[in-house]
Amino acid sequence: MHILFRFLVSPHKTLEDINSKPRWFVPFSVVVFGLLVITWLTSCWKNQSFYFQMDAVLIIFIAITLVLFLSWSFISVLLYLGTFLIETHSIIVYKRIFSVVSFCGVIFLVGEIINFLLIYIKLVNDSLFVLHNRFPVGLDVLAIGRSPHPALAILLYSINPFTVWYFTVLSIGLSTVTGLSKRKARIFSFLVWLFIVGFIIGVLLITGGTRISIKIGV
Repeated sequence: MHILFRFLVSPHKTLEDINSKPRWFVPFSVVVFGLLVITWLTSCWKNQSFYFQMDAVLIIFIAITLVLFLSWSFISVLLYLGTFLIETHSIIVYKRIFSVVSFCGVIFLVGEIINFLLIYIKLVNDSLFVLHNRFPVGLDVLAIGRSPHPALAILLYSINPFTVWYFTVLSIGLSTVTGLSKRKARIFSFLVWLFIVGFIIGVLLITGGTRISIKIGV
């Protein structure tokens, strides 16, 4: 846990260590466990009961693990292929990139914990939320009490302190483990953010969804 705290406070040393010793299992496990607890507590609050049902928790655990692994692998592959095409003279190690993405996932978890606490403190009536179960912490505060198009709501929500924190650290990590210049790493991280947001909006428009719930960071 010390390494995760150090990463949140001062990520540079941890990101440098990934170069010599890539490791992703600890942050991945902590994020899975954290999301499992948040999901269980949310269910308990809705049902007004703290009943622990092992088979239901196991299903949630498997689902969270698969979704996280696949989504983080997808981001890692995007970063790997992009940096490989840009920095053809450098040796790009996929495990290092996946390790960076995994550690950045801890930022994602912090965002989820704060979102959970803000929702259940009820600082704002949830009927005013722009997105379902998403406390307005980004530019979506400008749309509180309104009914913007879901695509616009996603875009506004995606510009929030946790997303900025996540992709800022991701760009630093990308520069550290691949040799990309800081400028190129920032641009590439921004393009990945743009692609992810565009992908979510595209899925929304194709499926015709009107009520959505998205996660912070990825």
